[in-house]
Amino acid sequence: MSNYGIYQIPQFEDDISNIKEFLRIAFNTIFFHRWLGETNFEDCDSSFSNLTYVKIKNENLQKTIENKISLLEKNIVKTKRAQVTLNFYEKKILKYYLYEENSNIWESWKFLFCVKNNDNNDNKENKIRQYLSFILQKLNDKIDFMPNFPIDSKLPEETFPYEIIVNTEMKESDFIAMIKEMNIKNALKDDFI
Repeated sequence: MSNYGIYQIPQFEDDISNIKEFLRIAFNTIFFHRWLGETNFEDCDSSFSNLTYVKIKNENLQKTIENKISLLEKNIVKTKRAQVTLNFYEKKILKYYLYEENSNIWESWKFLFCVKNNDNNDNKENKIRQYLSFILQKLNDKIDFMPNFPIDSKLPEETFPYEIIVNTEMKESDFIAMIKEMNIKNALKDDFI
């Protein structure tokens, strides 16, 4: 699939504990909207005051999310910056002489993080709400690229294979270039902060 949804979330600057909690909420929000199989979910209280979110009650998914957040925490200490990417795939079996399985990305979420000591708690909740509103808007936008399923097909528990990539080895110049490009795109769209 050459045409797929790519969502670049504006750079999130905060201390590591708030970055971890924001990523936990963002991932669970995205998965709640994209998990099409059998689902059980629960409301969770955030460490941010007056914020709750919904998460899928799936042990493997929650374990993966927590492992990636731990990996981010462990590695971001050195560089103070990171990119985290969440990709969703559609698996198709191509029928040639031999059967071949092909995976195509149909949606990609990219997050940029920068660790800063942030003692100002007054605007923290508003900042988080703005980011989550941006994500929810993108989740609910028209998504022509989302794969179709036959109505009579039984959806598996994990409908779309996914991967979470944590990159903390970015050069500072690459990181700055990504921020500039992202700021230009968002200024043209005028849909964030």
